[in-house]
Amino acid sequence: MSSVSEQQKSGQSPLCALWSVDLKLTHLDWNPEATLIHFQGHYHSICDLDYNILQGEIQNTPKTQAAVAIGEFCLVEDFTSGRCYRGRVQNRKEDLFDVFLIDHGNVLSVDEALIYSCSNDLFSLPPKIVCGFLANVLLPQGCSRSVVEAYFTNLIGRNVTGYIKAFLPHKVLLLEAPEINNDLVKHGFGRHVDTDTFFLLVGMLTEVPLKQSTEQVPDLLIEKPRAQEFCFKRSGLQGYETILSLCGPRLSCGTRAKVRVTAAVNPELFYCQMTSVDTDLWEMSKKLAEVNEYRTIEHNQKTPENLGLLCSVKGKDEKWYRGLVQFLPVNSQLRVLYIDYGFFESVKVENVYSLPPELLSTPIMAFPCSLFSLGDEVEAVKTQQLSFLKAGLLGKVLDVEIKRFEEEQHLYSITVIGAEENQVAEPKPTQELPKMKVPSVFETEKKSPQCGHLNCETIMGEAMAKTLTEEELDVDSVFVGYVEHVQNPNIFWIRSQKRNDEFEEMMTTMADHYSQVKLDEDVLLNPEPGTLCCAVYEKDMHFYRCVVVESLEHGSEVLFIDFGNIEKVPRMMIKKIPETLAKKAAFAFCCTLVNVFPMDEFWTTAKTDFFRRAVSIKALLVHIVQKGKNKCVVDLSVVGGDNNQSITELLISSKQAQYWNNIDLEPGVKNKTTFTKKTRRPKHRVTPDITGNSEQLRDCAEEEKTLKIQTEKAQAPALFKTISIKPGYIFAASCTYIKSPSDFWCQLQDKVPALEELMDKVNQYYSTHTVPLQPGDSCCIAKSPLNGRWYRAFITQKHNGHATVMLVDYGLTICIKEHNLQAIKPEFVHLEGQAFRCSLSTPIEPTGP
Repeated sequence: MSSVSEQQKSGQSPLCALWSVDLKLTHLDWNPEATLIHFQGHYHSICDLDYNILQGEIQNTPKTQAAVAIGEFCLVEDFTSGRCYRGRVQNRKEDLFDVFLIDHGNVLSVDEALIYSCSNDLFSLPPKIVCGFLANVLLPQGCSRSVVEAYFTNLIGRNVTGYIKAFLPHKVLLLEAPEINNDLVKHGFGRHVDTDTFFLLVGMLTEVPLKQSTEQVPDLLIEKPRAQEFCFKRSGLQGYETILSLCGPRLSCGTRAKVRVTAAVNPELFYCQMTSVDTDLWEMSKKLAEVNEYRTIEHNQKTPENLGLLCSVKGKDEKWYRGLVQFLPVNSQLRVLYIDYGFFESVKVENVYSLPPELLSTPIMAFPCSLFSLGDEVEAVKTQQLSFLKAGLLGKVLDVEIKRFEEEQHLYSITVIGAEENQVAEPKPTQELPKMKVPSVFETEKKSPQCGHLNCETIMGEAMAKTLTEEELDVDSVFVGYVEHVQNPNIFWIRSQKRNDEFEEMMTTMADHYSQVKLDEDVLLNPEPGTLCCAVYEKDMHFYRCVVVESLEHGSEVLFIDFGNIEKVPRMMIKKIPETLAKKAAFAFCCTLVNVFPMDEFWTTAKTDFFRRAVSIKALLVHIVQKGKNKCVVDLSVVGGDNNQSITELLISSKQAQYWNNIDLEPGVKNKTTFTKKTRRPKHRVTPDITGNSEQLRDCAEEEKTLKIQTEKAQAPALFKTISIKPGYIFAASCTYIKSPSDFWCQLQDKVPALEELMDKVNQYYSTHTVPLQPGDSCCIAKSPLNGRWYRAFITQKHNGHATVMLVDYGLTICIKEHNLQAIKPEFVHLEGQAFRCSLSTPIEPTGP
């Protein structure tokens, strides 16, 4: 430590300030291939009035067409609205320019004729939109897109504090937002990356130079900047080479091994671990957590203890590591080298403790490497090796060969032979504690033939049988219940009021239990299908009982047995279940509504929503008409409702469903009450025809056939219907797009409410779902670059990654990038295309150009 003291005495601080900024997030997205998270936002200190005044000045200023290079500022005209905006040219393909609107955050794709030069006075006001990438966090490839997008949607509009780590060209920021980073890592779909490694990876992915933020933030919009975070400048490997030479890995030249890249400065200095040390590292981290978490609670240290050279350190991902302290504390922070990984971080003093003596002699797991082929004159070889290194930084396992060892720097020169997906699951400890035997209703030998995946219907059937026995419910039972989850009127889940107090007590016990469980504790290491456990529901971040339906690469698909919904959950969010919670029967069971069948052979979103509104958040009188293997046929009516009208009667009378005798789901199953099939629904129940001449009722095979028809219809190419207007018809209309008096588009005024309702559903669905466009599809859903909303569209042309589409409900044609197109769901095509083309019957001559 003497060299450090001398450095500090001489006034050469190892620290540099990271200025904090407060932003309001307006947009978040990510590229699953690159794993970087892109954000947009604006500073709290902006004045909207200034930008509104500026927008008026832009419209009134004279426009001059100009050739603009990539990266330059300009004015750009949106041909659909005729308005001009401040922009910066991002890309150019032939005659098509991509222009980023610096005050709105959208990208317009226009030809050169719509780009203008202007006075510098119009650019004196800084850009309203701040954009860049979230620093020091990556999303693992293969991560559940729907889960991440749902989380990002919840962040829109939130105020966050971040620290500017570096700049890309054109004021694109690398912003570390600790709150978001912690959330991503905690939820299991984010990976913390140290600063040096992140900078190298961003440089490789964007292929543009970075400028690290070490001074002040050059932006006048930031008022009273606060240096609340510090980073330590790199100082090489002083002292680290000595440790490596004594207790680091020893590898012979010519050795081949599978390794992970754990940290990197550049292609000439990065760090690797053997994949064979996974279990050792996991056990070490767990042991350090057991020792130090107790010490943190007991001592809550504010000043460092006598650490020595090696220490225990709690990282930003909340896990514990072995570290090496490089500097004495500065501003209550230490610079620590994570010796088993090879990267440096600034760490708060209270997160650093002395290392347990038994771990002092454990060999160091990381070893420094350099790409052997960087000096190769063949450019293709260097390019391939750098590509492999990038893959390793993104999480793939590398197959490498040791070519040379440099004794002085203790550096291995390696050649990468190949890269493969990281299929290694969370390692198990070599000595597991005895497992507690948990009784479960799901102990069954029935598995589907596909990879041992337990049949979900078998799980539901086992749960329902125990629930009905527990609550003493049988055919003809009548009770008060609540609908917990709706898939459609033929598949929904009910919970009875009888066990309501028991349910509330269980939920309180569960919340209390898991509030004491840390993120890396009680993780279900082997989530085999059929295993009873508890998992986090992403929308409210609370734990609920569930059973594993299918094991996935980064988690599991689970059925929440007390509610009925099936969700994908990250591995770290699936926990072992306490025995007291496992004993209770499921509180919800699967049902189908008596005597209803979809009018269009499948349940549309609109008709399902009608049913959902009719039954949700209401006390219902439930009559069990029949029991099947995995669901009950029930008749429902609202408690205290008008005339005791059943939900079945409501759906049929409202033309939301048609009558169908669905009570015999399985031949031979006992039932006490039934309906005979007639042309209309009878008013009273009648007994079965005991002569045996009654109509053959549908069974499970028929139900599966219906589902097959539904699937096939959903996969059929969608086609828009055209609106029919006969000559002589008089009606109210509104203009949606005007080219000239002889060429404009209108909508029927009386269809506007239906269109608005449909557009709301379209935007709600596509904001959280991705439906890939299939080759040959012409009808689609398109995202407008101007306002970010989704519209029904028809593709007229595709060229060089762009598509020309007509918005069928408005008439205008726009040019967008192909990644803004998605396939249209069948339930969104029932309404005719609302725009129809018009011309005035009496031509009007223009009075000017």
